Amino acid sequence: MFNNVPIPISTIAGLAEVIKDPMPASVFWRMVSYANRFVDEHRAEAAELSRDGSFETGARCLRKWVQDSKNRFGQ
Repeated sequence: MFNNVPIPISTIAGLAEVIKDPMPASVFWRMVSYANRFVDEHRAEAAELSRDGSFETGARCLRKWVQDSKNRFGQ
């Protein structure tokens, strides 16, 4: 929430897509763990994260996962 207004996680991820710095290890490994939980669906993102652990890459992966989830559940 920002000023008591809910903000979609995809919006927050969009803001992070311009940050080229590496993610902290704890965030990186959490994202890799999530990607590997759904190996078939997230194989490309898992590979991308293994090549580049930046906020930019993490945010792009997260936005894709959110969109995939929305598509899967018809939202």
